[in-house]
Amino acid sequence: LLLGGMLTLSTAARAGDLKLFNLIFVTVAIAVAGMTAFVTANALVDARATGREPSQHLPKLMKFATGIIGVGLGGFLMMWLDSLS
Repeated sequence: LLLGGMLTLSTAARAGDLKLFNLIFVTVAIAVAGMTAFVTANALVDARATGREPSQHLPKLMKFATGIIGVGLGGFLMMWLDSLS
């Protein structure tokens, strides 16, 4: 859903209303958060399926994914609100 909003805002970036760097930064932040969340979920499922303990790095990965999605979502909302005015 968020990436669809980013595609919508890309038309404003082409028109010069938004900085292209901001659009790329937010898109990369959202993509990194998604990949980190997917890797973390996969590691949890793998640990459960094999009966092993999850990695000690998983809590850090979950905090990282949450923080980066917050950065991406906050940046998106700032650009979206700016494009409304």
